[in-house]
Amino acid sequence: MTGLDTEAGRITVLRTADGEVHRFEVLYSALGLKLRSELAVKLGAEHDGTGALVVDEHGRTTVPGLYAAGGVVRGLDQVVVAMGHGAVAATDIHNRCELPTEEEGDGAERRAGAA
Repeated sequence: MTGLDTEAGRITVLRTADGEVHRFEVLYSALGLKLRSELAVKLGAEHDGTGALVVDEHGRTTVPGLYAAGGVVRGLDQVVVAMGHGAVAATDIHNRCELPTEEEGDGAERRAGAA
């Protein structure tokens, strides 16, 4: 990069050393990301060459019971995307919980009857 042009206090043009000029209305900077997926990888979770974990549409890794969301998952590294991943995974986890049915109650009736 050799220079930036601004208009009304906003960066609008980026000039490179080889003479290229890139014009844009919005500049979104990437801050970088260090994947911290070592534990999941050690547990056997499938991952790509960068260490990003491979998950299904519910955030499930290839290790039963292990979910992943956000920056350790392949895809866009954005907070809002990580929040969505987390919500999807949490919903799947909730839906897989074995809760007592209405007829079963919380078990208190069964314990009282057994006494």
